[in-house]
Amino acid sequence: MKVPAGEYAAETWRAVVDQGPSITFFVEQQSPHRILEWRSTSGESAKMIKSTRLKYWEMNRPSGESELQKLGLSRRPSRTP
Repeated sequence: MKVPAGEYAAETWRAVVDQGPSITFFVEQQSPHRILEWRSTSGESAKMIKSTRLKYWEMNRPSGESELQKLGLSRRPSRTP
């Protein structure tokens, strides 16, 4: 399977929600088994654009936002109550 992050051997997994959408996941066969792409019957989808291995417990603070920029991502807006 080819995604913006590269080309990988993948397997397909499917989740079906009763009375709801089904989601198809394309998962890397080799460890660490990253989700390469997913598609929902509701029309939503995503593809892996980049990947890196980080220690989440060290990134879960304000200074960890710099790692988002390295992946070409930006900080998510604050959620409203």
